[in-house]
Amino acid sequence: MRQGHFFLAYQPKLELQSGRIAGVEALLRWKDPDCGMIYPDSFIPLAERSRRIVELTWHVLDLALTQQTCWHARGWPLNIAINIPAQLLRTPNMLTAFDRVVARHTSHLGGLTLELTESASIECLSHACQLLSALRERGCRLALDDFGTGYSSLTQLYRLPFDELKLDRSFVSLCDKDHEARAITLAIVDLGRRLDMEVVAEGIETQEQHGLLKAAHCHIGQGYLFARPMAQEQFNGWYSHQAQASTLA
Repeated sequence: MRQGHFFLAYQPKLELQSGRIAGVEALLRWKDPDCGMIYPDSFIPLAERSRRIVELTWHVLDLALTQQTCWHARGWPLNIAINIPAQLLRTPNMLTAFDRVVARHTSHLGGLTLELTESASIECLSHACQLLSALRERGCRLALDDFGTGYSSLTQLYRLPFDELKLDRSFVSLCDKDHEARAITLAIVDLGRRLDMEVVAEGIETQEQHGLLKAAHCHIGQGYLFARPMAQEQFNGWYSHQAQASTLA
């Protein structure tokens, strides 16, 4: 963190009905001078074991808000989604620390989505509900990530104030060729819509998956079919091209 080896890659999120770019998910990468590119599966467990995951999360928030400020200055109203661990909710004076990071970048927070993984261990739902509600009041959107892969899905969905439901890629990637995966995918999309939540499908890789989700009225999609995660400069070029193509169309 001190040496600036961490950076964010951005994967676009598209409205499935219109094709409009709704925002991005920010994904952390570590570019080590000796080892090269290191992906989260390798270093997030290390951050958790060494009790640095909260400090790393604040660093990610700082990087994301820095980038969003640059995009807003260019007239790009892009929402940024970042992952937050359950440990963050157990941090003393968490809201004060959150306000301090945000204040370095903006006086009016908007366009930030915080994704809490569904498999995260939340020890006290009432305390988590208070904190998450306070974050919503500050202008954050809240997403329940990896939905369907844990054990307390419906309890968290019922008790916590989420705006968005993220359908896990393990179902999406098989929904065009596996009956059970398709049934679960469609059921989760329907559940989210009935709860007036925005549903985001991760891991869309084929036109068949895209068509199935679009027909089911899933709101947002992301995946390799649309674009892979991109570093800042690559994403800026990609987004400029998409915006120009949309204008010409």
